[in-house]
Amino acid sequence: MSSRRDPGTSAQLLARLSLSSAVLVAAVLLIVPSYSGVEAVVSTGGESIERTTSATLLQANGAGVLVPLLLPAAVATLMILPVRNRRVRSVSYAVAASILFAFVLLTGFSIGLFFIPTAALMAFAAGKAQDAYRSAG
Repeated sequence: MSSRRDPGTSAQLLARLSLSSAVLVAAVLLIVPSYSGVEAVVSTGGESIERTTSATLLQANGAGVLVPLLLPAAVATLMILPVRNRRVRSVSYAVAASILFAFVLLTGFSIGLFFIPTAALMAFAAGKAQDAYRSAG
């Protein structure tokens, strides 16, 4: 007896994991301090005091950083919506993976690297959806 999973179900699972990854990465980047610095202050007595500072991505860049951080989650969210046509689902996963990889390349060394797992999971979902399409028809 074979316990092989339907490729369509696997694709949906991978798309959900991609969404989870995007939300987790965005939350971590918003919460964990990613900027730090040292400030030297000279007092009136001539004594020098060093003060270490840190800030989260949101504190350092303002609310405008929410748009690029939430874009991968928005793309992945669209992919978990129910679509009955296997061909449409297959193509949409591939388009979503392409958008996510383009996002990773465009945002590069700032936040893009953190979203590589999100894009990779969506690419695997596209592959599984393509397998489901081929096996169905």
